[in-house]
Amino acid sequence: KTILKCYVQVTGMTCASCVANIERNLRREDGIHSILVALMAGKAEVRYNPAVIHPAAIAELIRELGFGATVMENYGEGDGILELVVRGMTCASCVHKIESTLMKTNGVLYCSVALATNKAHIKYDPEIIGPRDVIQTIQDLGFTTSLVKKDRSASHLDHKQEIRQWKRSFIVSLVFCIPVMGLMIYMMVMDSKMSDAHAHHNMSDEEMEALHSSMVLEYQLMPGLSVMNLLSFLLCVPVQMFGGWHFYIQAYKALKHRTANMDVLIVLATSIAFVYSFVILLVAMAEKAKVNPVTFFDTPPMLFVFISLGRWLEHVAKGKTSEALARLISLQATEATIVTLGPDNVLLSEEQVDVELVQRGDIVKVIPGGKFPVDGRVIEGHSMVDESLITGK
Repeated sequence: KTILKCYVQVTGMTCASCVANIERNLRREDGIHSILVALMAGKAEVRYNPAVIHPAAIAELIRELGFGATVMENYGEGDGILELVVRGMTCASCVHKIESTLMKTNGVLYCSVALATNKAHIKYDPEIIGPRDVIQTIQDLGFTTSLVKKDRSASHLDHKQEIRQWKRSFIVSLVFCIPVMGLMIYMMVMDSKMSDAHAHHNMSDEEMEALHSSMVLEYQLMPGLSVMNLLSFLLCVPVQMFGGWHFYIQAYKALKHRTANMDVLIVLATSIAFVYSFVILLVAMAEKAKVNPVTFFDTPPMLFVFISLGRWLEHVAKGKTSEALARLISLQATEATIVTLGPDNVLLSEEQVDVELVQRGDIVKVIPGGKFPVDGRVIEGHSMVDESLITGK
């Protein structure tokens, strides 16, 4: 059976557990031969059976796990895979003509031509045939052929969206967390002062309760509902809805696939604190309690603030690393000079081609100050070349 390879850009991964989650679930799917996920690069390499599954379906499976996924159509697919744009096709007969001719060609293992997109996907054995040979075969049939240009911008390494997302989550949580923390600190200070007053003035429990109730924040707007608890509730709700929205989405998708991750733990802790506080408040109001219940509305905002800050700083650090990788990728050569040598290594001709069209056995000319487009062995001459890809300078 034919096994093809595709690359998928994956966003939203934060740790090795996310990587293991994606690899474990996708290996269970029919048609997927193997999968390797790179956390820092935000990329998954998937080998699959095209008769059973296609790249778009693979990306959808990853999205169902709670991660962002996009098929990297223009990313280099590796040795032996060729993506071409074919012009001049008018009907299904043209498609059949190209496919049948290529499949009869020695070294071509697989060929699929799409009339609607004018694209041809070809798998070949690089030991027998090369990309220029495949292109020449199609051109001999009367069609215009060109290589699909690859995306050299390294956009899959970009973390700007994640940085904006976690920065927004942190700011929203911080705006509401600061007042909550202020109220909490105020109550701690006042409770400490009243405890000192009780110790030095030998006040009875009834007098302490009356003094405590006289505080503005402990004033009951209605039986069981104090100003403190109402303000804490109103400040906690926006954080639960907006600051923690991403955590709840990720936790839901994880539980949907019967797995648990850090997002599930965070949602569990904040939800228990919020629901318990809300329920105990309703019970106190229903019973018209004279003593204000102890609530934990301050817990969700504080948790979301610190965790969002950590995620934000994490993606800023990843972004800086990705920028360095992108700059390194930009140093790669884009073209190569292919030469034809005669007897006694006499130069007969030379041709400038895209680096993806270099075949095994080609003789490549590297001029002084130029770059090595591919790995190879020096057969003649000596020169000074651009080594920035190796040294980084």
